[in-house]
Amino acid sequence: MTEPTPTAQPAPSIADVEVEESRPVASLVLPLNTPPIHVETDVDAAGLGALLAHTERTWTRLGDEEPHWSVISAERFKQSQLDDHRAEFYASGQGDLETFLAFLARNEVDAGALHRVLEFGCGIGRVTRFLAERFEQVVACDISPSHLKEAELYLQDRKLRNVEWLRVRAITDLDGPADLDAVFSVIVLQHNPPPTIAAVLEKLLRRLRPGGVAYFQVPTHAVDYRFRVDDYLKHGLQSSHVEMHYLPQRHIFQIARRAGCEVLEVREDDWVGRREVELSNTFLLRKG
Repeated sequence: MTEPTPTAQPAPSIADVEVEESRPVASLVLPLNTPPIHVETDVDAAGLGALLAHTERTWTRLGDEEPHWSVISAERFKQSQLDDHRAEFYASGQGDLETFLAFLARNEVDAGALHRVLEFGCGIGRVTRFLAERFEQVVACDISPSHLKEAELYLQDRKLRNVEWLRVRAITDLDGPADLDAVFSVIVLQHNPPPTIAAVLEKLLRRLRPGGVAYFQVPTHAVDYRFRVDDYLKHGLQSSHVEMHYLPQRHIFQIARRAGCEVLEVREDDWVGRREVELSNTFLLRKG
């Protein structure tokens, strides 16, 4: 995944990932007159299934070959160097939990009232561990069976038994009752095509209990980006590299309204790497 610049994450998230310089997040703002980008999100069930299958193939392969690097794309987290940096990798999840808790505190959301938390895109358990230590129940889901297997072994080793594991094979795997107090997802949705991002958010927001919150990050703009469903289904499914995708804010706000959620906070973050041309946002929503 794209390696962030260590400016907005308090600690110890990815605090010393190799960067040329450190800037305040405010310097990441694109010009206010930046033109719109064309992004399509409407796709039929077969098309959505093809998009999910493509993402699964890519991330299952990465989970087999370079599971840690696929989560944080720093050279020291590749298998050849991991022995010297494994502890650093897993410790970085604490900063992500602390940032989540800070969002809650700023918006007067009682973290102690959140009992059942779903993490979408748990990877190999880097953040899952800290969520499981903080909350009563965690549902950890991922599209990659190789990542899930690694995550299960890691949490078993940590003696954490309050995690339910869910492999997402189809979008319907995210269906269920409104039984979630919180949804958490960081540096995950960006690797899915826009129709998948939209479909996942629709499903997860509807799973929230009244008063439940969703905390998630999505890149929302890149000046050189466009997404046409037909073109991608014809030409994009053959790619095997790590992809970056974007969903404009207006789409996210529309999804939130349909799900009966209010927007509590939107912050520009540093989870994307091309500061001059990209924008990423972290959202906190609450179900009405």
